Amino acid sequence: MKVVGSTLVVILLATGLALLGYARWSGAIGAADRDLANGDLQAAIANYQIAEGRFEALPAVKQVVPGEHARAISNHLWALYRLQRYDEVIDLAQKAPPESTPHFWSACAFFQKASVEEKLETLDDIYRFAVEQVSIARGQLLELTIVGILVFELILFFMGIMT
Repeated sequence: MKVVGSTLVVILLATGLALLGYARWSGAIGAADRDLANGDLQAAIANYQIAEGRFEALPAVKQVVPGEHARAISNHLWALYRLQRYDEVIDLAQKAPPESTPHFWSACAFFQKASVEEKLETLDDIYRFAVEQVSIARGQLLELTIVGILVFELILFFMGIMT
């Protein structure tokens, strides 16, 4: 009976120490949540970055507490979006877990960026904007695609199918 009691005490002690360690380790998440609730988005973002650094340093923790990791990333995405830091939202969403709805946040950021960008009126403006957004190799492919479409439209026009 003494062995069972001693074993139980050791297990409870180890569990308590593990929980205390996790509470200290995840303190940045709690601080970020408090900052977010108080409306201090800059401080919240700084604390979420600290928490993400800790998750990156110990990747196994992401698997042990995936909900906590997803919540921290999701709140970080929200705070960045509220501060209109759309490029950072897009970058963070690329490495975020699916539970943190990264596709939603990146789509919102792309939409806001597109509405803020200068309006594109001519085909040349559209082409320049597209080339700026992608690499040169993709720009050359885009140029070939546009030329192909124009040639195809000319063929249809001369065949009388397109007016």
